[in-house]
Amino acid sequence: MYFSRKSLRLLFERFDFEIKKTSYSEPFLGQLLGVMAFFLMDRSAKQQKIQQLNNEAYFQAQSSSFVRWIKKCVNSLVFIESSLFSWLPSPNVHCRMIKK
Repeated sequence: MYFSRKSLRLLFERFDFEIKKTSYSEPFLGQLLGVMAFFLMDRSAKQQKIQQLNNEAYFQAQSSSFVRWIKKCVNSLVFIESSLFSWLPSPNVHCRMIKK
């Protein structure tokens, strides 16, 4: 199910929540990496004839500590990107609310 920012705001208001602050995450790099990770996990699962793994299980299964190190570096870059561009609307919205 998909939501627009407006529909989320209306839903929160209907249940007596007041949005105090809205921020966003993963506007560019995070979205691109999400698509790439899905493609790699899907490809790996098809090659091994297994059910698709989730992100964490896929990278934990990698025997190379270098791959795990790269993942940590990429996660750090995505965090920095999210921190710097938290004002830029993206698919990942975070709302801080209080109950009225």
